[in-house]
Amino acid sequence: ENPDILATLSQRGNDRPHVVVGFAAETDDLVQNAKAKLARKGCDWLLANDVGRGTDTFGGDNNTIHWLTTAGDHEEWPRMSKELVAEQLIERLVRHFAA
Repeated sequence: ENPDILATLSQRGNDRPHVVVGFAAETDDLVQNAKAKLARKGCDWLLANDVGRGTDTFGGDNNTIHWLTTAGDHEEWPRMSKELVAEQLIERLVRHFAA
């Protein structure tokens, strides 16, 4: 069994990063499974991607992202490319650290 890198990073104590972002590929019950993973792994934010049948996410460029936080925030982002998902995430991190 491989080590759980996300859970390990999330529980590092004093040298833990200020924001730990996890990613989840879900085929069903997207939001419910993502919320459970967010709690189980102990990360701060989770980007859950719908990879169910018919989404063309694997092998394609488009993603359907749900952004969840331990603070209870939840947004469904519009369908976008992987590059735009990365840009959106970077913008969120910049706003978070600028606050």
